[in-house]
Amino acid sequence: MSGLRVVGQRRRREQGVALLLAMMAILLTGFSLAVDALLVYGKRVREEKRAATALAMAKKSLIAYGVVQGGAAKALPCPFLGSVNDYGQAATATACGGSDTAVIGLLPWTTLQRPPLWDGEHAPIWYAVSGNFKQGSTAATPAVCGAQVNGLTINGAGDYAAILFAPGGAVPGQSRDLSLAPPLQSAYLEEGNEIGPLDFVFKQATSSFNDQVLGITCGEIP
Repeated sequence: MSGLRVVGQRRRREQGVALLLAMMAILLTGFSLAVDALLVYGKRVREEKRAATALAMAKKSLIAYGVVQGGAAKALPCPFLGSVNDYGQAATATACGGSDTAVIGLLPWTTLQRPPLWDGEHAPIWYAVSGNFKQGSTAATPAVCGAQVNGLTINGAGDYAAILFAPGGAVPGQSRDLSLAPPLQSAYLEEGNEIGPLDFVFKQATSSFNDQVLGITCGEIP
């Protein structure tokens, strides 16, 4: 009988050890998943912060340009729409479309006399400007401020002189090639932002949408 008790006790100890090891494995797995989730969240927060900083810097540069070089109308430059031969230069009035036509392209960093700006995923900052506010427009900013025709909107609201975009990382279906000048808008922006040029979208990020946007109102160009 004593031998059977010893065997039974040994089995119970082995089962207890096995259960303890299984619980430790589960806890370690859960801890690992939690750490991974925190790392992913932390990375996203850092990327969003860098994107917000880049957008704010771009906005400041555009407002300064409008005040210093935009003339009486406080006009903003056209986006970069050209080739590698004039990389970063604002498009000419002719290339920028009709005098009062909104247009979207890359932020013209060379014209703004600043280095290129990149968001948290190292994507270039995009820029849309209302036809009423771009250089070459026949409209004068004071005359249309707060009541411009064909002003830019975000989610159907607002009356923006310009809107800036941080594209984030490529979402499924996007293939990016920065050797193209200008790069394809549809490879960076999504869910309507890639076609513009008047109403743009901003919402919570998903697997198919991660654009961050920042508007410039008429009243912000003193």
